[in-house]
Amino acid sequence: MIPLSDRSILCYDVTTRCYTKSATNQSILSCEHCCAAGNKFNRMTGGEHTQRGSVERRRRDKINNWIVTLSKLIPECAESSNSSNAVSKSGILSKACEYIADLKNANLRLAERLKEIETVSLETDALRQQLEQSKEEICMLRRTLEQNGLEVTGLPSAPPDAQS
Repeated sequence: MIPLSDRSILCYDVTTRCYTKSATNQSILSCEHCCAAGNKFNRMTGGEHTQRGSVERRRRDKINNWIVTLSKLIPECAESSNSSNAVSKSGILSKACEYIADLKNANLRLAERLKEIETVSLETDALRQQLEQSKEEICMLRRTLEQNGLEVTGLPSAPPDAQS
């Protein structure tokens, strides 16, 4: 209740969501009074109060359900829910933001690492291809030497892969 003067008080009825002006010794005035024409605080009918209240309740329930679901997905919150100290809604949202930021950073690091691995893989493939070409060239040169009657010394007879 909010004091307006010595003798009157502004009251807010939570069930009807209406502001009413009443004397200090009187009870809160009815919703019909606060919704009457000319009252500047609220002009909703009783049905509108009920409908708006149920819509608001469903909205809050959905938000609460999503927060609970979110808390089960966040490792720190899931650990806390198993113990005796529960985490507040704002704590859950805070931990969710931190967790999402950590996941984004981890994702960026993994993407960078993947690029490095792909680069190394391409380099490895190029080196393998170069090695195969070198082996083929050695075999060709060895045959040329043998065909011309020259003896090959100081080199192994043939690479293991070239013998087949």
